[in-house]
This record gives sequence, structure tokens and C-alpha cells, in this order.
Amino acid sequence: MARQSDDTPAASLVAIGLSGDEIEARLAEATAKVVLVEPDPARAASIEAHYKGRPGLIVIAAAVANEAGQADLSEFNLSGLRSLHPPTPAMKTRIPGLCVTARHPVQVITPEALLAQAGDLPRPAHLRINAAGCEYVILQGLQRAGALERFTRIWVRCGAEAMFEQARDSATVQHWMQSRGFSLAEVDETDPDWPELCFRAGPVSSDLPVTQHKLAALEQRLARASAELEEKDARLNMLEAMLTLAQADLATARRMQAVAQADLHDLQERYKRSEKTRAEQSDLLQRLTPCLQLVAQQLRSLAEEDKAGGQEKSVAVQGELASDREPGNIRAVSPDHSMRKDET
Repeated sequence: MARQSDDTPAASLVAIGLSGDEIEARLAEATAKVVLVEPDPARAASIEAHYKGRPGLIVIAAAVANEAGQADLSEFNLSGLRSLHPPTPAMKTRIPGLCVTARHPVQVITPEALLAQAGDLPRPAHLRINAAGCEYVILQGLQRAGALERFTRIWVRCGAEAMFEQARDSATVQHWMQSRGFSLAEVDETDPDWPELCFRAGPVSSDLPVTQHKLAALEQRLARASAELEEKDARLNMLEAMLTLAQADLATARRMQAVAQADLHDLQERYKRSEKTRAEQSDLLQRLTPCLQLVAQQLRSLAEEDKAGGQEKSVAVQGELASDREPGNIRAVSPDHSMRKDET
């Protein structure tokens, strides 16, 4: 992004809390638009009436602070010194006899509301802040709203010390601005208690809108990537759970396989022993078969011999019985004895 030269006239100016003798110079500073922010409603109405009809002039009757609402604006016995906040002990030490000369109830708006009322600010744009006790919070509010980098030059009048409650000293303001990419161009120490710091936008601050846009895009991509990563993590957790179950099933299957293999081995051993026994019995049977056949043959021979001998004996017995039945061969027997056949 091209930077405007320091000598380039401002197209627009936002001036917060100017003193009366600065108004003409500020109106001449910008060519297109001037926004004057005056907290005192009576003075704001006077400025608006005096410059009525001037092209590009906007007068906002309000003070600028962190919180919107109503507040009392105190005027002090030091020319041009006004604040929404009480002075600190350091302020009272530097300016003995400091006292409040008047108080005005004023409307308070936030930096974001100020930007909304100011509308579009043609570039290059300048910013001047002269709001004792509120300088730091105004800068912070503009930075939060992403508007600080719109300005190529920024003037801030602040105390050498923290002169009002909630204020910051000039060194703190300088350090804060430099940390946001602005460089200190000059310091007006006409009043050493209230120096005016002039800051120039550096390359970092001038390129900040583009950088913020890129950062927003990167944040969106990061959010999408984070969501995808969470989804992948969920899927990974589910797969890990499934893997754990599968591993448990595999371990069970392996145990069952080991048991089956042990049973198979046992059956194989038993089969081997039974086969060995069967072989031994078969061998024994083969060796005993001839003997058994021989014994069977002998038993058949004996049976035939016994049968033949029995038949002969039966014939002899029958012959003897027949002989005993012939007359004259029957003998009387006494009643106390049984009859029996005489034997020769």
C-alpha cells in the first residue's frame, strides 16, 4: 500500500477537544472533511452556528471515553484545561493552587460511536487529541475499532506525568503508539508539563488493514482446519476403539486357536498310540492265526474221535442192555437195594 507524503495536505481531520484559538487553523488543515468534537454543549452550539454552512464540517457535542452516558466536565483555573476526571497528586504538586472553576454536565460517547457519527473519512486523515485524562482510552478505543491505522498523522497532548486519574504519562503513550507501528515524528514542549506528541504512521500501521484482512482470512481457515481436525480426531478415536475391540477379538481367537491346536496335538498323539496298538495287535493276530488254525484243527479231530468213540460205546451199552433183558438174566433184588446190572 502506497504511503502519503508528510507534505500531502490532509483530506480529513478529526479534532477532539480543541481550544478556541486553534479552530481556524484546524479548519484549514483538511481539504474535504473536518470533525470537531467539543464536550461543552454550549460551546459546540456556538462553533456550529459560527461556521454554519461550511462544507464538510461536522460538530459533535460530546466527550469521548470508554463508557457512554452522562458525566461532569470540570474546568480548571489553568487556561484551556478541562477533564472528566479528578487531578492526581502529581498534578497538584506541579501546579500549586489548581482548582475547579466550573462544572458542566456533558454527553459521553465511546470511540466507536464517534467513528459512526463521523462517517467516512477521506484519506489521508489526521487525528488531534486534546482531552486531558482520556487520551489513552481514546487511542485504545480507536485501536479496538480498527480505526487507528486510518490516520497518517496523530497529535496527542498529554501530561509529562499522569496528571488525572485513569490518564497515562507521555512516555507510556509514546511507547504504546510505537508498539502499534507509529513513529514519533516530533515533540512540542512549549509547555513542558503538557507536551504534544506527533506520530507518523509507519509501514506496519499503514498496511495494517490489509494485514488484518489477511489475518481474519487465516483465522477463518484456522477455524475450519480446527473443526476438521476435531472431526478427524473423533473418527480416529472411533477407529482406535474399533481397533481395541478387534485386538481383543484377535487375542481371544488366538487363545482358542492355541487350545484347538493343543487338542489337535493330543488327538494326533492318541491316534498315533492307537495306530501303534492296532499295528501290534494286527501283527500278533497274524502270528497267532496259524496256531489258532492248528488248534482248531486238532479240536475238530478230537471232536471227531470223541464222536466215533461215543457211538461205539453207545452200541456196546445198548448190546449189554439187550442182553440183560433176555429171560434168565434178570435177577431179583432186595427191597433195600436198587436193581443194577451185573458186570463181568
